[in-house]
Amino acid sequence: MKKYIETILRNLINSSDDGARIKIIEDELKSNSIQYELKEITSRLINDPFFTKNIDELGKQSIIAKIPGQYNSTIILNTHFDTVPSSKNMQTAHLRKKIIFGRGSADALGQVVVLLGLIKKLKNQENKH
Repeated sequence: MKKYIETILRNLINSSDDGARIKIIEDELKSNSIQYELKEITSRLINDPFFTKNIDELGKQSIIAKIPGQYNSTIILNTHFDTVPSSKNMQTAHLRKKIIFGRGSADALGQVVVLLGLIKKLKNQENKH
């Protein structure tokens, strides 16, 4: 799992834009047979009770993944995958003292990778039963 998380985080950090990051996330969801939707964030979506209310996100895209479970409950995990411009040395992932540094590594591409790792682990557990 450690190698998986490191690889995905490096790929997300090294990606050039939101579209490239969306493709990486979509590929991971597909490889784990997870149903998902790619939605444009509109004023209607902002009124959805399962979506974070942030007017600054209008026009951007959101990924909604659904993992069917055996219980009648819902867990909402929410983060973002867009990044802001950064210095040249932060646009490429680099490892220093066992820590991966780079644009978005702590906010919030690291959280995206943790969620993808959690999904992978849940799917692996489901396949064992």
